[in-house]
Amino acid sequence: REVFEAARQRGLKLGSVNPTYFLSGFHRGSLISPEEKTRQRAIEQTQIAGRIAAELGQGVLSLWFPDGSLYPGQVELRHAYERMRDGLVESLRDVPPTVTVLLEYKLFEPGTYSTVIPDWGTAFLLARHVGRQAGVLVDLGHHPHGTNIEQIVAVLRSEGLPGGFHFNTRYAADDDQAVEPNPELARIFYELLLEEGSGIFPENWTFMLDQASSRENRIEAILHSIDSLQTALARACLVNRKILHQFQRQDDIIAATRFFNQALLQADVRPVLYQARSSRDLPLDPVMAYKASGYQTRIEARRV
Repeated sequence: REVFEAARQRGLKLGSVNPTYFLSGFHRGSLISPEEKTRQRAIEQTQIAGRIAAELGQGVLSLWFPDGSLYPGQVELRHAYERMRDGLVESLRDVPPTVTVLLEYKLFEPGTYSTVIPDWGTAFLLARHVGRQAGVLVDLGHHPHGTNIEQIVAVLRSEGLPGGFHFNTRYAADDDQAVEPNPELARIFYELLLEEGSGIFPENWTFMLDQASSRENRIEAILHSIDSLQTALARACLVNRKILHQFQRQDDIIAATRFFNQALLQADVRPVLYQARSSRDLPLDPVMAYKASGYQTRIEARRV
């Protein structure tokens, strides 16, 4: 509540609530632990986070469980999944219905042999078990390289489940870098837009940043990420779906992809972004404006 009040005084609101399951005694997993006492502690941890999300946050509870195994034979995979499923159902039974629960999946880490929620399909199944308020959290860093994430988004939207994103950039096996304005992001936004050029998304989708590199200025990195996301969104808004659908009906494959990429790859959307920002009295380049403000120097001097 102290954090909530400190944020409110500065015109800020708390966002999604992300409980940690890296706790002392959780070395054999949280909800998959064979120890009843440990599982009950993980359930209580989740329930507390749900109440915080309802009372102090924006009504979004995002869950990632590091449960898994290092070697074949270490755990019974089926039993681990069943404990996770049953534990989630019990954990979220009393979470207020106003809270959206997003289940994050991760290909590996910290378990390198198995992860109990390794992919979006498993998260999807678990969300179905939990109920209508649960959905899938897509983390851009947690897929095998080359995964068609926009296809995942299309399926989730078609099924009507709540969804969300952890936006970040991954070049290797981790995902701590700031967001880069790449074509994949623009294609994802294209799948999310409710209608052509609207910039409006489904109400049951939530967007978050997931980045924490110690090698960069954190505030500048977040500003850069927002700038990158706005660039990708602007490009997605430029696609004329009527013309694109005409090429699709004609089965004109090359014409369709060239027309699609004309917006998502080649369009210079900086004039649109600059106009949107200037109309709100915002700086055209947020990163350079932050540097020029001197704020970083002031807080560093004050916090030594």
